Amino acid sequence: MNTRLRRTGVIIVSLILIFLLFPVSVFAGGEEETQKETVEAAEPTAEFKEWKLYNILDYEETTGKKITELNEAPMLAEMVAAGEIPKLEDRLPKDLLVVDPVEGIGEYGGTLIMGGINMLEGGGFAHVSDSASFAFPLMGGEKDIPLAFKGSTLSEDGKTYTLYLREGMRWSDGAPATADDIMFWWEDLANLEGLTRSQNQSAYKVGDELPTVTKINDYEVRFQYETGPKWDIHFTYNSYLLHKVNIYPRHILEKYHIKYNKDADKLAKEKGYDNWMQLMSVLLYIPYNAPEEFNLEVPTFGAWRFKKQLPDGMIFERNPYYFTVDTEGNQLPYIDEVKIVSVETSELYQMKALSGELDFANWGMPLSIYPVLAEEAAKGKFRLQLGTGTSQANAGYWFNLHYEEDPVIGKILADKRFRQALSLAIDRDNINETLYYGQGVPTQLTVLPALPYFKEEWARAYADYDPDRANELLDEMGLEWNAQHKYRLRPDGNTLTVEVVTMTNHAPDYIPILEIVKDYWEDVGVIVNVKPVLKQYQYKYADANLFQIRSRANAWLIANPQIANGKGGGIGFGRSAPNWVIWADTNGEAGTEPSEYYKEMVIKAGNLPSITPPSKQEEAIIELAEYQAEELLGIGTIGLTPNPAVIANDLGNIPVKFYSASTFLGLVPLRPMDWYWKK
Repeated sequence: MNTRLRRTGVIIVSLILIFLLFPVSVFAGGEEETQKETVEAAEPTAEFKEWKLYNILDYEETTGKKITELNEAPMLAEMVAAGEIPKLEDRLPKDLLVVDPVEGIGEYGGTLIMGGINMLEGGGFAHVSDSASFAFPLMGGEKDIPLAFKGSTLSEDGKTYTLYLREGMRWSDGAPATADDIMFWWEDLANLEGLTRSQNQSAYKVGDELPTVTKINDYEVRFQYETGPKWDIHFTYNSYLLHKVNIYPRHILEKYHIKYNKDADKLAKEKGYDNWMQLMSVLLYIPYNAPEEFNLEVPTFGAWRFKKQLPDGMIFERNPYYFTVDTEGNQLPYIDEVKIVSVETSELYQMKALSGELDFANWGMPLSIYPVLAEEAAKGKFRLQLGTGTSQANAGYWFNLHYEEDPVIGKILADKRFRQALSLAIDRDNINETLYYGQGVPTQLTVLPALPYFKEEWARAYADYDPDRANELLDEMGLEWNAQHKYRLRPDGNTLTVEVVTMTNHAPDYIPILEIVKDYWEDVGVIVNVKPVLKQYQYKYADANLFQIRSRANAWLIANPQIANGKGGGIGFGRSAPNWVIWADTNGEAGTEPSEYYKEMVIKAGNLPSITPPSKQEEAIIELAEYQAEELLGIGTIGLTPNPAVIANDLGNIPVKFYSASTFLGLVPLRPMDWYWKK
């Protein structure tokens, strides 16, 4: 089929799907240019007030103000009067976290309705029941932002890391949260092989050395290294629940642990599990894959705690012991209750948002449906905003640099000229106009432009549409055309075909982008076999080193240590040569040794956060970004695309501008615990 016709077909299919999902009247007279103007007009123009938070002593020192009175929600005051919970000052920690909301002081009360796709896919609701220990500083930076924990320090020599909990902090069931909960994780969970969800002690090694972990007092824990340094030790985003974490409610979990209860296996079998470790793995990943019994039993640090299981979701109620107040001493959250509705597909989620059934919806909301949403917003059903995109590539393509299943194609994939050629073959401007109304940024994979050390040349490296140069590079590699000049041949005479593994249940634009990219690559003679799989299967392909090319989004709006981390979403080999990263991490004991061409940089990239002091990490990131710009371990397409957010008209304290919740960041930058109902 003619490639131009095929590209047109992609657009037609997309429009047919939208017509099937939404009323035809929405598009009456609506040409594509009109839709583009509608999206452009949606950019908020009001002044943006930055959301700020402080430990209480820092707040008083920074602002010169003091919080002299504490206040609580009426429903909690009633519970105090009934003797169900202690009075407010006995529930809050001495070391309060103070939030200055973006819009102003809110009002107590009401229910918030949000949605999730299959619940376990980690939608924007994840942090309703969760609170991170620390947050990554946005746009680079070295120091983690305190949340549930008061803070941390790392010695100048990188050998002593100290964690500080909030004095008087409590779990959502009222039990004290102390250093004993961290020691329980380290001594009784992190050292167990086969226990899922708990972060393993191996993550804290320096070479073969584990730190000596000591409880200094009830609110202070020290990690001490002798051979160190360990520059990348941190508890950021190690939050309870939903993540591999470092603090657990010892007072609840001990009875399910064989060390503290000799009948733990018997107890597990009574509850339908094979053994105590299988049950413990469930307890460490609630509420979204645990029975209601455990969801009610295991507490959290989050603003809301689990209340009730529904046939189609869950209900959470405010946590009486939540450790955060606003600048007038009002304990957060403002909203009493959160209802999470689970749907099976992103299309159903979008339908619920369109009908106004969700009070906030941003997860899985592609820009392509913005005109439809705008039509309903104009009727006053809800208000509509565009969340700022945080991804430098909505769909990036990572090449397996040590593909072993087929040595011929493996050698081709490992040749940087092949990656450069396929990048030059893509007309990113066309993708941007076709799928994103021109609102995205055609770009190569690199760090985000907002970072202070960003260079435009990194974003433009081999990113201009230049099919002539692409063909020249492929010719240089000896990849000749067949006799009919329809496709290229491998050195062994077979048709040059590459397989791209893409995910069907992740970002909604993966497949539309890939269909267009496929045409461009076939224009220069590279036949593409698209292999769509569920997200978990793409990970399995990667872990088994069976992929040739894999598509992944890339979100690098995070701290410098994570940008530098070569294992996952940062700049490095984690997505293009995972076995090489394992080799570097284990000093050659596991994984695959890289070829000499790549070895030096694999070692440098894979271990950069752990061997490089924070003050030097920016310099190292720049070196890696320069390397990526030339080598193209992965290639990007369109980045920084905004995502629509459907917001209930009377919902307050949502920033005028915000980073889209459809990234791994979830709702952390949006802070739903600060939201309130204005009516």
